[in-house]
Amino acid sequence: MIDLKLLESCLKTRYIGRRIYHFDSLPSTNDEAKSLARGGEEEGAVVIAERQTHGRGRYDHLWFSSPHGLHLSIILRPQVNITRVTRLVMVAGVAAARAISSYGLDARIKWSNDLLIHERKVGGILTEVDTDGGMEFCIVGIGINLNVRHDEFPDEIKDIATSIMEELGEEVSREEFACRLLNEFEDVYDSFKAEACDEIMSEWRRYCSTIGRLVRIRTVGETIEGEAVGVDREGALILELPNGRLMKVVSGECTHLWR
Repeated sequence: MIDLKLLESCLKTRYIGRRIYHFDSLPSTNDEAKSLARGGEEEGAVVIAERQTHGRGRYDHLWFSSPHGLHLSIILRPQVNITRVTRLVMVAGVAAARAISSYGLDARIKWSNDLLIHERKVGGILTEVDTDGGMEFCIVGIGINLNVRHDEFPDEIKDIATSIMEELGEEVSREEFACRLLNEFEDVYDSFKAEACDEIMSEWRRYCSTIGRLVRIRTVGETIEGEAVGVDREGALILELPNGRLMKVVSGECTHLWR
């Protein structure tokens, strides 16, 4: 179980994680964070669960939630146009990649919300927005496979998943990792609020392993293949199709294809 006093003692943040709600088990940390936000909880509050019974990724796909992982959600109330919310995926991606890289690991981001090490998924990001004519709040959920053994992963993802422990060869402190993640998140989020989006975008591109790859994108009703040649300022993936035409993809499930 996470030691909250230890976690709080190493935080260097001003507001992210200064109020933490800790649960032994939740259906979903994002759902709990949304409930708290609707009740007026302030920006920066964090929900952490030892395990999730119905953790999910994009498109309501189930997310494997081991009790040896880290599952948290952050309440944000950015005073920005709702069209910019997609950039918060990049904020979270950069923060998580920094935290993973601080252990000497080669963290990568697969467009748009997967965290990889050696092409295996080590974590994921899920952002959800509540609107009422504008953006009332945004929830950023981050799940990281920390001290998960390979034999803990379900058979269907064993070949594509990894953990920090598997890559390092030793366990890591969950409190220390959470602290590094939240510290980095506040730093990148402050840059977002200061409209330093070009700097965030530049760093995100450096971590992104999708650009320059042949990819398959599954969207609602169609599957597209092409070369990922870039990402625009709002996070849309730019594909070059086999006929040479450029196409912008706002959302979809991305698979890296080997040449």
